[in-house]
Amino acid sequence: MNLTARILAALLLGLTSGLLLASLQPTLLAPITTVTEVIGTLWMNAIRMTVLPLVIALLLSSVTSVADPATLQRVGRRTGAVFLLLIAGIVTATLTLTLTFLHFWPPALRPLAAPSAALAPPPPFSQWLISLVPANPFKAATEGAMLPLILFTLLIAFALLRLPAAQRQPVLQLFQTLADVMLVILRWVLLTAPAGVFAISLTFAARQGRAAFDALAFYIGILTLIVVLIILALYAVAVLWVRIPLRRFAAALVPAQSVAAPTLSSLAALPILIDNAERILGYPRAAAGLVLPLTVSILRPAAPVAQIVAALFTAQWNGITLSPVDLLSLAIVVTLMSFATPGVPNASFLVMVPVFQTIGLPIEGIGLMLAVDVLPDFAKTILNVTGHLTAFTLIHHAPPTPQPAPHPTPVR
Repeated sequence: MNLTARILAALLLGLTSGLLLASLQPTLLAPITTVTEVIGTLWMNAIRMTVLPLVIALLLSSVTSVADPATLQRVGRRTGAVFLLLIAGIVTATLTLTLTFLHFWPPALRPLAAPSAALAPPPPFSQWLISLVPANPFKAATEGAMLPLILFTLLIAFALLRLPAAQRQPVLQLFQTLADVMLVILRWVLLTAPAGVFAISLTFAARQGRAAFDALAFYIGILTLIVVLIILALYAVAVLWVRIPLRRFAAALVPAQSVAAPTLSSLAALPILIDNAERILGYPRAAAGLVLPLTVSILRPAAPVAQIVAALFTAQWNGITLSPVDLLSLAIVVTLMSFATPGVPNASFLVMVPVFQTIGLPIEGIGLMLAVDVLPDFAKTILNVTGHLTAFTLIHHAPPTPQPAPHPTPVR
């Protein structure tokens, strides 16, 4: 049984055990949930321990590698602009859709955790702007102020680009090595995920009752629905903006989506995307071979969708009203962090801990959402592949020229 199946089994076992414990042995509820709460907290702390240095290292190394002058000369500045605008559009649409659905269809649940001191009235907008430039970056890191820390990291990355390659390379190598080390530790932590998910889900079900299943079903449903709507919006962008006929665009995408969905890997669909971009859409193979691998390695449209839905659902779940400043911080953080999401399973949830800390949300529900992520993950993988080809068509904005079908060679 692979890790994903074991995590899902641990979730179901934990939810069932929690319900049985609450209904059959209520006297044992307090001592058992005390133990499981400690185990779940230890597991979440282990993830939190690795995520912050991992995100910083990945963000710095990815930005410096993408913004390398040689790469910019070959690919052009348009690529980076398209990536940023596409993610910004997805973030805006996801925020709008999620807030709308939660307003008209709010889940009735008991809070996961009591509001913390971080949930004080939001500061004025001027104070928020001042906080974006941290006087002490290390203090910002310890306090979970992710947005100032990201901006500081980006400042370092762009400053490194102004140094000669001989000076820049040792620093980049250091951060790339740090990212690799953190990924190894993170994989070790994920091996203990079944125990952590079992502990969290048992505590959750014992306290929430049958509403626990309703909550997770609601979350899966709203996330999957929004992912599908974003996919349709990307089709509309290609058809209406780039003016590619819908049938041709779908014909180029469906084979790649068919490979990506069962494997849960957009990288597996890359050869098909390159081939169909040339053969069906008519783009030059040299352009597809250069831009699409870069797009697949950097652009992850599903990550901000999952993070925003999880954050807003958690806020609604706990009766937390997010201010416009909180929503703006959330939008900026998930936009920037989407380019530094590690290439491991459930990566969008692994970097969600600092996202939650940025706006003062309790992180107890992240483990549960990570466990059920296998169900909407098929749709999220299709979203990634659709976003990759859409971004490629936007970079080469002119409508492609259809290539004539090759004539079959007569058999002699």
